[in-house]
Amino acid sequence: MPSSRARVADRGYSPARGVPQIDGRLDEPVWSQATRLTGFWQYQPVDGRLAEEQTEVLAWYASDAIYFGIIA
Repeated sequence: MPSSRARVADRGYSPARGVPQIDGRLDEPVWSQATRLTGFWQYQPVDGRLAEEQTEVLAWYASDAIYFGIIA
C-alpha cells in the first residue's frame, strides 16, 4: 500500500526572504523559494490511489508567519 505522505520535491526548509502580496497569485519571486509538496494520494472514492487531479502545495516561513500556496 502506498505511503499516505506527500512527496517532498525540495527539502529547503530554510526561511524564505520577502513578503508576498496576499492576492491568490503565486507569481512573486519569494514563492520560488518555497518547499514544493507533490505526489498526493486520494482518499475518496478509492483510498490509496494516486490523486486523479494534480495538486502542488508550496510552503515556506518567515520570521513572523508560515505561508502556504496551493495549485490544484
